[in-house]
Amino acid sequence: MATLSLTNIVANSDIDSSVVNGIFAEVENFLNGTTSNADITLTGTVTGLVLTDSVATLTLGAWTGITNLTMSGTLDLGTNTIVDGTMVGNWAFSAGNFTGVGTIGSGAITSTGAVEGTSITDGTATLTGGALTGITNLTMSGTLDLGTNTIADGTMVGDWAFSAGNFTGVGTIGSGAITSTGAVQGTSITDGTATLTGGNWTAVGTIGSGAITSTGAVEGASITDGTATLTGGAWTGITTLVASGDISGENFVPEADKGMDFTNQSGTGAGVASELFNHYEEGTWTPTVTFGTPGDLSVAYTTQIGSYTRIGDVVELHFEILTSTFTHTTASGEIKITGLPFPAAIDSANSIGIRGWTKANYTQTDFQAEISTSSLFIIAFGSGQNPSQLGVTEFGTGITFNTKASITYRV
Repeated sequence: MATLSLTNIVANSDIDSSVVNGIFAEVENFLNGTTSNADITLTGTVTGLVLTDSVATLTLGAWTGITNLTMSGTLDLGTNTIVDGTMVGNWAFSAGNFTGVGTIGSGAITSTGAVEGTSITDGTATLTGGALTGITNLTMSGTLDLGTNTIADGTMVGDWAFSAGNFTGVGTIGSGAITSTGAVQGTSITDGTATLTGGNWTAVGTIGSGAITSTGAVEGASITDGTATLTGGAWTGITTLVASGDISGENFVPEADKGMDFTNQSGTGAGVASELFNHYEEGTWTPTVTFGTPGDLSVAYTTQIGSYTRIGDVVELHFEILTSTFTHTTASGEIKITGLPFPAAIDSANSIGIRGWTKANYTQTDFQAEISTSSLFIIAFGSGQNPSQLGVTEFGTGITFNTKASITYRV
């Protein structure tokens, strides 16, 4: 096997002969730089430190010990490999591999042209122009930074950071797939089947019409027309969620003051004012009986419980009060139930039953929410009588106050 061992190949020099019996002829012409090109054709091994501005073809053997390779032409490796170097240029690897190239702590892969091949393994790769194409397997223990470029038609396995690029046409249905145990970052994932078995989808602007499966968190601005399954973590930071498929898995957590927008639904009412569902909660509250001016009111409770459900701006209350002591001598004003979980935006009446009050010619009572407060007051009704707000006169000292009610009001 012939070997050319060099420390430098200078631009604008040439070996324009072939290998004869394993020996290069006219090496002197090459070293003296007597021709305009630097064409290297070799069936042996090329060993050296720097190769610059060459059109190089290696049909057998390997490039070894090259610390810097700068190419204005094309490097064709055939079925061979590049080991332990920093590569700059335009490469076509029809059957070879990037193996051990630019590993973390060693070199790097940088290209302004196209990178083509079957496998890229264990490297730090930067592509400032062109595209990674024809890659059937991409396994990275380092970071792949595409800039504004794309990966097309491949199956990707590894940990990727796409600061400004897109997943476009990657893992399209019937083609490849995106699988990652690390983080996937970018502006768009389109028409793909995406599986994330660990880590997060972050800063993703649009996820397209394929399927998304993740055991971590899914974060971004938009999920569109996809089937999404989240088996762990949470949906967070999603401002728009449009799905013709299914959204399933863990809880969907909208951003602060955001919700689910139903503007695409049909058959809305003529007076529709909002189609945004932005609040839901359940909880408890403590109903307390008092007067407008409590004075020396003394209350002891046998039962004092309350719960609530809020859906949008509608609050439904459930509560029960039973007193064992209810005395007063200096109290005045209307009777109230205080402690509501939210202040009322408008007053609302609810028919209820109360034991412990007396008012001639009145037989029915309503709780009514007091606007801008967290209180309910009691209105009495009777045949031929005007509504009357109940107070100290109707709830005398020593009575047993008892009510069990469910009411609804708006906030």
